[in-house]
Amino acid sequence: MDQTKPRRKNIRLKNYDYSTPAAYFITICTNQKLPILSKIYIENEYPIIELTPVGEMVRAYLKSMPELLEYVIMPNHIHLIVLLEESQEQTRKKQLGQVIRSFKGLTSKEAGYSLWQRNYYDHVIRNEKDMLGRIKYIEKNPFRWVYDKYYTQ
Repeated sequence: MDQTKPRRKNIRLKNYDYSTPAAYFITICTNQKLPILSKIYIENEYPIIELTPVGEMVRAYLKSMPELLEYVIMPNHIHLIVLLEESQEQTRKKQLGQVIRSFKGLTSKEAGYSLWQRNYYDHVIRNEKDMLGRIKYIEKNPFRWVYDKYYTQ
């Protein structure tokens, strides 16, 4: 076994229970950050998001997620707000990781190849001000795409 490989850093909050009922802001990047989900055009100072066939399929899966509150599909990543609520059946708590793994697995399987990078970014939304800020970030993200280092015409 190769001992020279770097050890992956765990980016999850230490000692945090990701099955805790809460809202989570999530960013998932495409594999190698390839722009396979959409194209963004600016028309009359407003962004127009044109989904690719893969982006359309991703949108269909996102819309089927009961935990989804808000989302945007960018060319090489998605942002979403996931709400884990108190379950009637406390013995089977949903965990954030399970929700994301399921989404990534189903979409990659349908695409026929690995769509996503190995990990994802998460942020526990702490209060209403934080929630409104994250929603605004999602809404404004397409406006900022032309300034992204991965932007191409």
